[in-house]
Amino acid sequence: MSNSSTLSSLRNALEKIMMEIGAKVDGEVSNADAIAGLKARNADDIKALAPQLINIALIKLANEVGGRKRRATMTTSGPDLFGAYPGVPKMISIARGKKRNTLKSSFREADLWLIAHEAKVIPDGTVKNEGFRKFLDDHRPYMKNIDDTLEDAVAAKLAEESGNRKETGS
Repeated sequence: MSNSSTLSSLRNALEKIMMEIGAKVDGEVSNADAIAGLKARNADDIKALAPQLINIALIKLANEVGGRKRRATMTTSGPDLFGAYPGVPKMISIARGKKRNTLKSSFREADLWLIAHEAKVIPDGTVKNEGFRKFLDDHRPYMKNIDDTLEDAVAAKLAEESGNRKETGS
């Protein structure tokens, strides 16, 4: 396989190793054991494909980082804690391979992200992305148009709330 090393052939080799290990141990295979077997049998192929494998790993890492949920966020007017909005992602995908800081995203982009990540009930009874949907719904009245950023709406809401507190003397 060395001269014709491809990701496809490496996947096939990994699958073969996993099937072999699984056949010996009631179908159970750990990733660590499968990867160790692949490294032992296909070291030259792994070396030849290292740049591609690194890119794949880094893309997966970027997706993981982009999918993290935030507990708090910063706006130009200060911190806005998301206690009422659990699970707001730090970044959302706006196109294949492109992400944007959630607060810098437009309502249009956020709505498209939610459609692509349609709410689903999780086994514990919560609804996936329910906190983000609620965040958008609560801030939607503060947008002037669909291309306003979420950060603009947060700032407008905070400004209104701050003005209301001053008027009521709170």
